[in-house]
Amino acid sequence: MIDANADALKRAEEYARRRGLTLKAPLGSGADGVVLSTDVATAVKALKYKELYRQELAVYHRLEQKHVDQICGFWVPKLIDHHDEFWVVEIEFVVPPFVLDFATAGVDSDP
Repeated sequence: MIDANADALKRAEEYARRRGLTLKAPLGSGADGVVLSTDVATAVKALKYKELYRQELAVYHRLEQKHVDQICGFWVPKLIDHHDEFWVVEIEFVVPPFVLDFATAGVDSDP
């Protein structure tokens, strides 16, 4: 059986290597994936499953399209980059309070 968190971490490491980033402290992990800080004040989030990645990316694209910076007083980080093969999104680092977990959010339909 494949450990989904370990797999997500490997993909995050490969993404960082290709982008010339150094991964730093883990910021969290859970049902959707792993999140790590980088040496350039961004966060790399590697999703466990392709569907979660696609949903997360779709929400970030919609928020970007609508120029959303905050939701109910919570900061929304901007999408910096992403990688379809590694199921990774790179987002700007924001200070609390923030919202950044969109893997189970919906865009135009229920997830």
